[in-house]
Amino acid sequence: MLDCSCGRNFRNVYALRQHQRATQHCFCRSCNRSFTTGNSLKQHNLALHSWLCSYCDRKFSAQEHLEQHQKSTGHCFCRDCDRFFVNHYTLRQHHSSPVHSYRLF
Repeated sequence: MLDCSCGRNFRNVYALRQHQRATQHCFCRSCNRSFTTGNSLKQHNLALHSWLCSYCDRKFSAQEHLEQHQKSTGHCFCRDCDRFFVNHYTLRQHHSSPVHSYRLF
């Protein structure tokens, strides 16, 4: 038996997927769990698969949203070369590397 996250049981994958499509379940990209509402999927992602901004502690349900936040706020983002870094330490290392050493002739 296969269980749907809404509590119903099915004999095979085909029946489960047919039920999920018919009831417009929302799927988690990380663990493939299904939810009956977008809000419950969002809560699931924030609780189990959230992406945390190490600078301001805001949580995001997707890595793309975290990167968008960090780009717009300047958190861990190099504005000179458009690269994203996982924390401020690696961003500082990047800035002190030869990548941003400009020579004047």
